[in-house]
Formats: sequence, C-alpha cells, structure tokens
Amino acid sequence: MKFDFKTNTIFSLALVVILASCTSKPKSNEAEVSEAQEVTEAEPAAVAYAVSSSDSKVTWVGTKLAGQHNGTIAISEGAVNVEDGSIVGGSFSIDLTQIDVLDLEGEDEDNLAGHLKSGDFFDVENHPNAKFEITGVEAWSGDNSEFADSEHAIADPTHKISGNLTLRGNTLGITFPAKVAMEGDKIHAEAKFNIDRTKWGVSYNEESSIDEIAKDKIINNTVNVGFDVWANKDEASA
Repeated sequence: MKFDFKTNTIFSLALVVILASCTSKPKSNEAEVSEAQEVTEAEPAAVAYAVSSSDSKVTWVGTKLAGQHNGTIAISEGAVNVEDGSIVGGSFSIDLTQIDVLDLEGEDEDNLAGHLKSGDFFDVENHPNAKFEITGVEAWSGDNSEFADSEHAIADPTHKISGNLTLRGNTLGITFPAKVAMEGDKIHAEAKFNIDRTKWGVSYNEESSIDEIAKDKIINNTVNVGFDVWANKDEASA
C-alpha cells in the first residue's frame, strides 16, 4: 500500500482542527478514581438521616464538538449515617429512568433523554439504577480557589468524600471535594466534579474513536457530575 503523505497530512490537520474546536470539558476537580473500596457498616450509635427524594438530585453536564447539554437525574432513596455530629457513612440510589434534559424542549428533549437511557449510554433496561455508597469522609484541607469562578465546581469545600459509584453494573471508587452543612435535623451536601465516563463502560462516540472524529460526532469522555443531597433526621425516625 502506497503511503500518501499529502492525504495523511491533510487528514491529521483536520483532526487537530476538529479536536481544537471541541467544546472544552467543564472546569472542575477531576475525581480521583480507584478500585472499589470496602464499605464499613454503621455502628449502632449512628443515626440515619433519610435522603429526601423530592429535594435531592444528580446534575450532569456533557460536552461535544457542537456544544454541550445538561440536565438532572432523580435520587430515589438513601440515608446518611451520622455519629457524634459527623457523617460516617451512607448511600443513595440514582433513578436512571428519570433523566431530564434542561437545555432542550419538546421532541428534542425526549429524543436525547431516550438516547441517554439506551444501550449506547446508561442501558437503563438492564441497569435502571446507579448507586453511590460512602466509604470515607474527612475534613477538606486543600485550596480550591482556582475554581471560584466555575459553576461546575465547589469553590469552598468543607470535606473530602470517598465512595463507590456503581454505573452500568461497574463499581469504582471515587474521591472528590464537597460542601457539607448540618443544621439541626437537616443535612445538605453538595459536590461537583469531573469523571471519565468510559471507565464505567459508557463509551459511545468516545474521544479516541477516529471514525466518530471524522464524522464530527465526538463526545468528550469527561462528564461533570453534581450531587445535591438533602437528608432529614425526622423522616428517618418517623
């Protein structure tokens, strides 16, 4: 096979232009990813705060060549375990059958939400729920001021949270900064961070696919994920 230097050079330059024009990934912390970690059972003295499904949600932002999309996913149930005024564990379920797209309307919104639920992405038919389970919580000691102007990050975190994220049947450990407030019988925890979706087997139109690059259909592997979790002591003890 004869090597066509001119053709290959033009193709390489085209790839550079396409990649350069791809919408930048959200400005945020990159979650530390590891093998799944051991989960410690709550001590008898721990108090369970029930996660409020009506107030809690997961947010997401995905970017591609032509721009980005964002939306929310429902949190169906969960609990946060507290002992001596500190969070010591907990988990919540993410209902992937309830994916909302916030930047589209009507048929366009329905089409994207349906595609996200398909086997190309979350494979909701076989994996209707994702799950996050806390494996560790410690006080935040770093400086996150570089993200002070980013809507996709927590500029002033109070804690560093570790836990196992299960998606499409794949479980990995992640660690990220979060802002946690405990007032009376309520807990509010916020976090925003980036993950590489392909590590959980969500590989549709990934960045390394030359075919998709050539068709201008590349989607950034990096997705910004946000946890907005409210938990109430009264509901847990009712």
